[in-house]
Amino acid sequence: MDDRHLTTASAPVRPGDLTSALSGSPTNARVRVANLKSDLEAWLDDHPDDYAALVGLGELNLRVGLKRPARALLYRASILKPPNWEAYQRTALLLRRAEAEQSLELERVAGAPPPRWLRHIVRAMTERLRVVSSQWRFPARGEPE
Repeated sequence: MDDRHLTTASAPVRPGDLTSALSGSPTNARVRVANLKSDLEAWLDDHPDDYAALVGLGELNLRVGLKRPARALLYRASILKPPNWEAYQRTALLLRRAEAEQSLELERVAGAPPPRWLRHIVRAMTERLRVVSSQWRFPARGEPE
């Protein structure tokens, strides 16, 4: 089977696609995941309201660490009518997982100062280094130690 064609026009994401794409050697898995991701993105370009493709790409993004795009895709899928109750529950679970991980992200606006806690730590370390370095005595050239 050609690894490039993991999806078909009638079923953009089959239940085992993501699991099979992530299994095997890391190099082959990367290629299969990249191919699956590009196939799903191309499918969604033509079918933007495909529930299975949105959830599949959202889960794929979530698993590889692309949390922001995963949240957006899973949210879009959660607005659509799911094919069944299990699909709705799975989408809700994935969306909750993506949102829970959002609380651990640090987003900074360009030009914003570092967080206050970080400035406090740097200030304390700088002061401590200043105190320690003032106690050091370096002999001048030719001077005995």
